Amino acid sequence: MAQQVRRTICCQFTVPTLEYLRRGGRVSRGQEMVGTLLGVRPVMGFEDGRIRVERTVRQGQALQDIIRTLEERFGREPISISVAHGGRDPGRMAELRAAVERSRLNPVRRRVQLVGATIGAHVGPGFYGVSALPLSVTERVIGGCGPITTACGAWAVTELGAHGALGKRENSPGNGERRHLPGSGAQPLSWGS
Repeated sequence: MAQQVRRTICCQFTVPTLEYLRRGGRVSRGQEMVGTLLGVRPVMGFEDGRIRVERTVRQGQALQDIIRTLEERFGREPISISVAHGGRDPGRMAELRAAVERSRLNPVRRRVQLVGATIGAHVGPGFYGVSALPLSVTERVIGGCGPITTACGAWAVTELGAHGALGKRENSPGNGERRHLPGSGAQPLSWGS
């Protein structure tokens, strides 16, 4: 089953600044300077379990490029989709969700992942990415349950850190409750209105 997920999942992400990739030794000072001057950012993904740069795009066009790639790959096939964001900017998270909703994608299960400090230290604040998996594969893997099961039209919100999910809140109209994953020991996430 893991092999099937690995073959079918599409995960792409980018960073708003190259500074943190340079600090972590993933790009040189020269690459950072040239990328910043030209206003280009890498769109990265996974290949054989390793992160690799798939292409470079203009800074303001990365999200549209990622969505276009997902549309080409999945078309109108029902998918499970996750949007990851490194920060707690509600406006930016709403923008990422809206881009998915405006697209030609057919997201049936939706999740927003808040990237924790461990991952965020390597990519910096403002990091974002989108991953998608065909719903047929998702159903076999999780059996219709788990953190990405949501009501139609709702987005589940999960925070990811070094040890996986740290908290979850169903983000649907009229639902103001906060909760945490049973047994995780995590405190509920604090959310601004």
